[in-house]
Amino acid sequence: MGVGQKDLLISAGLLAGICIALLTVFTILRRLKFSSKFYAPKRYLKGKRKRPKRLPNSWMSWMIPLFKYTEREMLEVAGTDAVMYLRISTFGLKLFLFLAIFNLATVLPTNLTGGQVADQLRENARNKTASEDDSDFAVTDLDKLSVANIPQSDSKLWVHVVAAWVTTIYTLWLLNKYHKNAVELRIQHLAGNREGAELHSVLVFDIPGCQYGSVVNRLCHVAPKFIRKRLQHTVERGLVIASQGLSKGLNQLPIGRPSADGSPRGGYEKVYEPTEVCAWRHATQKLSAGMTLEEYVTSEFREVYPDGEIVSVCMVRNQSELEPLVARYDALKRNLEDISDDWISKLRRKKTIKPNKMQVRLIPIKEGAWAREKYGAKPTKVDKLTFLVDSLKRVKGEVEKKQEEFENEFVPTAFVTFRTRHAQVVSATSLHHHDKTAWRIVAAPSPGEVVWKNLKWRNWERNSRRILLWLAFGAMVLWFLIPIAAIQALIEIDTLDETPVIKDIVGVPFVRAILTALLPGLALKIFLAILPMILAWMNKLEGLVSKSEIDFRVSKKYFIFQVLTVFFGSFIAGSLTSQLSKLKDKPGDIIDLLGTSAPQTASFFISYILVEALLTTPMGLLRLPGLAIFYLLSKLAATERSKNRLWQEQEMKYGDVVPDHTMVILLGLTFSSVNPIVTLVALLFFVVSIMVWRYQMLYVYQESYQSGGKIWKEVFQQTLVGLLIMQLMMIGLLAVKKFPYAVLVFPMPVVTVVFWRRMNSLFKEPLEVLSLRGAAELDRRDREEAVRSLRSHALDEETIAVEEKKESYVSPCFDLNEEKHEALLKEVEHLQLLLAGEDPPDLEMQGKEEDYYSADDDIFEDASSAQQAASRPATPS
Repeated sequence: MGVGQKDLLISAGLLAGICIALLTVFTILRRLKFSSKFYAPKRYLKGKRKRPKRLPNSWMSWMIPLFKYTEREMLEVAGTDAVMYLRISTFGLKLFLFLAIFNLATVLPTNLTGGQVADQLRENARNKTASEDDSDFAVTDLDKLSVANIPQSDSKLWVHVVAAWVTTIYTLWLLNKYHKNAVELRIQHLAGNREGAELHSVLVFDIPGCQYGSVVNRLCHVAPKFIRKRLQHTVERGLVIASQGLSKGLNQLPIGRPSADGSPRGGYEKVYEPTEVCAWRHATQKLSAGMTLEEYVTSEFREVYPDGEIVSVCMVRNQSELEPLVARYDALKRNLEDISDDWISKLRRKKTIKPNKMQVRLIPIKEGAWAREKYGAKPTKVDKLTFLVDSLKRVKGEVEKKQEEFENEFVPTAFVTFRTRHAQVVSATSLHHHDKTAWRIVAAPSPGEVVWKNLKWRNWERNSRRILLWLAFGAMVLWFLIPIAAIQALIEIDTLDETPVIKDIVGVPFVRAILTALLPGLALKIFLAILPMILAWMNKLEGLVSKSEIDFRVSKKYFIFQVLTVFFGSFIAGSLTSQLSKLKDKPGDIIDLLGTSAPQTASFFISYILVEALLTTPMGLLRLPGLAIFYLLSKLAATERSKNRLWQEQEMKYGDVVPDHTMVILLGLTFSSVNPIVTLVALLFFVVSIMVWRYQMLYVYQESYQSGGKIWKEVFQQTLVGLLIMQLMMIGLLAVKKFPYAVLVFPMPVVTVVFWRRMNSLFKEPLEVLSLRGAAELDRRDREEAVRSLRSHALDEETIAVEEKKESYVSPCFDLNEEKHEALLKEVEHLQLLLAGEDPPDLEMQGKEEDYYSADDDIFEDASSAQQAASRPATPS
């Protein structure tokens, strides 16, 4: 891993030039007509969020207005999660600004005064022809900036001890400040959020009495048919006997006061009957009495909470057979909407629709019996609109048939909605039943982010899937270590110098700089590019029930993966690749080798962060693969609506990018006291990151969910992991350096762990749910606002709110919008009249499109447009 100062400077200059070029290309592309909507979709969309401001179009001047946004304005434009994400970059900026100033003023001069590396370089020069076993490491002049330049037991190591403590104290102080601010922002989000279903609802898992997903149910599905009934009866009978025995045993426990006969400790009279311990037995009794599962769940909650508090209970149904039908229906509906809008627009603009566009080639055998009956068995051309309408009606009929079939086939999950926030907080934070395998209750996610197909799993199934997928994750980590080790071996510069043909090429300074300082980090980023998609797929298989849960779990696993592969994998592989022969002779020296080589690996991670700062992050601003796909698909898109979807549906996935930030924090903290140059590079990363991601959050990405800033929990934990790794490395380095006062850094991990536990005890729950007092205050505010309104109006609003809550948690598979369906059919009918030359009633299709997309077609201040506006005659007011 021998990266010299010259190599690092050449690669940094090359990357800086690439970064400037990328920003210049972006400045040009964002002004072009075909790509302006792709690079600033929020300027065109009309939605619940405020539109961002116009940006000037001169070179680089678009950056300045980004930093003029206040946090309140960013909340209005981008939402709470986006603001919390931008705070991560601000946190990194403040952290490494301080560490860079401190370490460059103290640690760097101290490292430069040592002479260890200079002596090693002279010795290597004298023994250039010696065997590899006679030299330790291929040190470079860059190592003069690191602790490797300090001799063993030198008193200068006091500076590194102080620096480690300063880094720890400042990081903990900054984390404490930002953690409190995160809690305040979270509470502000919950308090300022309008009254909605997720603020009043809980999600109930593992409802007892529902056979779906139980062990008996799963065994019966895999068992042969002739023993299914017998197996089910035997298992159910065994569960009943076990529960009866448990209840009888509890009734015989010595509960109460001494018996009335006064016998000393001889017996106890029964004071009360214990509540039902077995949730399944209680549920079976209720269901056997004639209750439906929905009625049972409703009665269960109404027994616990005051009258009128339960607004609705929405049982989740088994929709596994409905999902493909509904997906087919949605695809047909979208296709028909696109064609209808496009053709009506063309007819109104007096454009001709080509006859071949109005027909479709149909193969009846492929479509099924209904197509053969209507169109015959032979392939033929039919009217496109008629065929799509027929297909839509047929699929809708199949969906409705399946809905009736599965109307009462419930899975053991339900959404319970309360009238007040107070009741929701009580339910989400309380133990509902003694039996913790049943009635597991959590705060409900918002309806739009629910992953409905994952609601059917029981807890034991989720746990089994979780174990299997964590094992698969571990196997994937081991698999990725192989190419990472191979990369480190291939680019080992000393090995390349000995290769006959390659050594002449490697000798060129520019090539050498690319191989040592640019290629390793770039190769790692390429290997990690597809990992978030794989992790998201694995998380869905695990059974997570909301988009935010899946995204946060991606962030967690992606960070763990990078720590194990990028940090430890590269660290160990890069340290030991050139020392295999020495380890073969003295395997016990592995600890000393790792400790000695640790400062030298800092050069690799400096180049890795440089790639992140000056290449990966600006490339994220350009999104060239996405732009190419957008351009090609927009050429192939048949209608304006389908073209609009290409730039409109750009959603933010925090799990893909947050671990990159926390990984830079980890690397910056770990090597801050080892080689202070890493703090400068980390600072550069966060400067570029703030500029890039402010633009992305304000002008590009839509929110696929709104968690209210919960992503900060992952950042907090991952930063503390980085701090602990730094402390353990300093303990190891000082021990290898045989510094007599190395014991003084031993308390640092203890302080960090105590801080971690303390912060979790204080702020873990406030980051999850409202306090009871806060919920009560918000409920009182809602009531006061209703009283201030007109009574009739308030009653109407309350009625509407209650109805909205009742309908919020109905699966899309069971909630096809009948009004929109009929409106679409009517729209197509009028279109057919237009095509036939008749004059139907005006549908005002253009107005409908403008209600959604902004009428402002130019988001930038175009000089030519300004001149045209100035040349027009003034309109009298």
